[in-house]
Amino acid sequence: MKTRASTSTRPTERYSSPGDSRVSARASFNLPHNIGCDADGWVYVADRENHRVQVFHGSGKFETQWHNVHRPSGLFTAPGREPLCYVGEAGPTFAFSRGAPNLGPRISILSARGRSTRSSRKRADGGVEPGKFISPHGLTVDSHGDIYVAEVSVTGWGNVYGPDVPRPDHYRSLQKLVKVSSCTRTASEAW
Repeated sequence: MKTRASTSTRPTERYSSPGDSRVSARASFNLPHNIGCDADGWVYVADRENHRVQVFHGSGKFETQWHNVHRPSGLFTAPGREPLCYVGEAGPTFAFSRGAPNLGPRISILSARGRSTRSSRKRADGGVEPGKFISPHGLTVDSHGDIYVAEVSVTGWGNVYGPDVPRPDHYRSLQKLVKVSSCTRTASEAW
């Protein structure tokens, strides 16, 4: 028996966008940047300017939200049940929040319940050095546990450093973080 993928583009009533008065603010989005799904049927949305990841049942019903992230832009949900969620957090956009502790460009690794398991940096200071970030937007993880990060480096520079710090001659757009043990990632390759 042949099966066909659905080609319907009719949205469900459960998902929302700003200004939709039929749903509460918890199911509204302010610049959603990435989306992932897991084997249990959960849908994870990086809701960047609301500083959260929203979690929905596959039917569209809102379940929970995680607020322990700052401007989540990248999101990768590992395969399997109870997956790890890799979240690329962008740097602050306002001068008053630049340099604030625990804000800024980093990769956070969260449990399927949103609890932090580890972060790429305790202090999230950006940079072009291996293992640091400017604006991580795309993420994936290979079968060895190595993390690949695509960055919006040129336009993200001003968010991290402001207008007074000169831009470097070379920007990295893609970085590979090599898993060297079960809990550390110290090696890095850049393209």
